[in-house]
Amino acid sequence: MSLKIGLIGGLGWPATLAYYEAICGAARINGAAGSPEMTIESLDMAKTLAARGKPNDDASWAAFDRIFQEALGRLHTAGCDIAAIASVTPHNRLASIGSVPGGGVGGRARSLRRSAARGRG
Repeated sequence: MSLKIGLIGGLGWPATLAYYEAICGAARINGAAGSPEMTIESLDMAKTLAARGKPNDDASWAAFDRIFQEALGRLHTAGCDIAAIASVTPHNRLASIGSVPGGGVGGRARSLRRSAARGRG
């Protein structure tokens, strides 16, 4: 089974490059002749930094979460089956960011997070 991969990057472009390189390298190790099908949604790091909330104030993170929810929605529209975020802070917000209306790749992100927590990730 071949999945189309979505990658949210631009939040420090070196991380985006590292994720892309690792994904392509893993595909080659697993026998792929070329690169996997992938869409990269590059976000403006300045906008995400400005939207960061305050520690222990979940409501203050709404704008930050929405930026990533919208990016996941665009990846879903592009036909991505699974998504990764090439940055640390958004992973700390995955429970909120993954709550994309209608599921899409956000729902898949929640599913993968649950599988990883059970040791199947």
